[in-house]
This record gives sequence, C-alpha cells and structure tokens, in this order.
Amino acid sequence: MKLIRKLSFRISIFNNSFVAMVLVCLLASATVTQSQGQAQNQTVLLQHNFSGSPSTALSGVSLDVGEGEWAAGPGFFANGSVEQGVTNAAWLPFVPEAGKAYTLSARLTSSSSNPGLGFGFVQSIANLVGVSSRHAHLDTSGIAWILHRGDTINSPAAQHQAFYEGPSGNNRVDLQLALATVDVVITLDATDAENVWISLDLNDGAASVEPANVGPLAALAITGVGFSCENQEAIIKNFLLIETTSTQNGTLIMISSVSSWLLLCCAALYWRNIRKFSPAKTSAK
Repeated sequence: MKLIRKLSFRISIFNNSFVAMVLVCLLASATVTQSQGQAQNQTVLLQHNFSGSPSTALSGVSLDVGEGEWAAGPGFFANGSVEQGVTNAAWLPFVPEAGKAYTLSARLTSSSSNPGLGFGFVQSIANLVGVSSRHAHLDTSGIAWILHRGDTINSPAAQHQAFYEGPSGNNRVDLQLALATVDVVITLDATDAENVWISLDLNDGAASVEPANVGPLAALAITGVGFSCENQEAIIKNFLLIETTSTQNGTLIMISSVSSWLLLCCAALYWRNIRKFSPAKTSAK
C-alpha cells in the first residue's frame, strides 16, 4: 500500500507539473488585444459674426473670438457687406499645424453672376486690392477654396458654385447648386502631415465634394484664410475656424475569450489534482 501511495503521489506531481506547464504555455500564447480610446478636442481658433456698422470699414476690426484683426480692402465692411465694383480681399493670418484637423465655415450670400466671391485658405495674404488679391490669382494662390455666384437665372447651375483644390484655379469641381445663399463648410485634415485631405459641404449636404488627398502640408504653404471678391455685391456672415485634435484616452488589455476559457479549465484541473493527490489525503488512506 505504501508503494501504491508513493506511486500515486508521484503521478500527481507529474500531473500538477504538466498542468502548470500547460497554464504557462497558454498564458504565453494567449491573444492579447490592446485597445486605445481616442478623445477629440475642439477649439475655436477664429470667429466673427460681422455685427458692426455698414459704414465702418472691416479692415482693422478685431475678431469676436481669437487674436488678430482683419486686413481688408475698401469694399469690405464691418457688417459683412461687400461692395460691388471693387476687386479686393479680406484676410486673417493662419498657419495649420501637423497632426490637427480644421473646419472652416461661413455663410455667403451674393446676387449676381459676376466673377464671384471666393472663400477659403490661401498661400499669401499680402494682396488686398486688385486682381492679384483673388484666390484664383497666382500671387495669392487659394488652397481648398470655393467660388460662389448667387445669380439663379444663369444656366447651367454648375456656373454658380465651384470648388478648387488649388493652388489658385487648379483642380476645379463644379457643383449643381443654384442658390443665392450657401452655408459653406471646408475641411482640411492634416492629421497625417504627409497626406492632407480636404473636402467641402454646402447647406448641410445639399452639395458636397468628397475628401481628396492634396499631398504634404508643407507643400501647401498656407499662411492665411479669408475672402476675395471681384465686382460682386455680397454679404458674409458666421465666419468660424475650428481646430480638432485627438488624444489617447486610456488603454484596455483583453485576453481572447478562447484562451480565457482554456486558462480557467486548466486552473480548475490543477486545483482538483492538488486536492485529490495531496500528501495529507494520501496518508489518510
């Protein structure tokens, strides 16, 4: 009987060692998934509602939110009105940063099919008056900008809204939306600085341009944002530039469900063997 007890205990040691080895192997081979949550933080960088007097020039007027003031030609006024018969612009300095996304928006209203009202990013804000102040001109070089015409009589409707990737008048997309007033949302996503994406939305999806890759942020050379107008009577409102950044929101480690069940079963078997073949119980028999 003593020989049998010794043999049983040795077998139990082997079983326990084997189970322990299986536990270690399973733990080592268990599928581990690391899940990182992301939180998006939005900051209003620039905002202006153009609530000033129609007799006050826009140039030199401070923003409602954000640092700086408008640099504008003589055709732009503090209430957002734009005088017809003048080719000029209204700019704010702005340089996008790598790793961030930007949403630029405004409400544009115009009443004629003259050259039009431009809105978007630019490579230069040096020109305030004359043809060179337009987004379409090489001296200003618009990036991700819209040309708005509000005359609903002219045909086809594609003449009324056009979106340009840039620089200046390059890579044009015509939009079938003949409206005097449009709510414009331009997105510039520089989360990946080597692959910047731009897109456009008008009137909450009434017309849009799908995201397009316009290359590295450095090559875009954006230095400002704002409006340009060539012989167009117009009104601008609700100017807004929002910056969006993403931050990690914690880490969650998960073992795969299959490995978890195997680990649990082996642990139960290991405990059972210890209880069944422990020296105390063997001696008692």
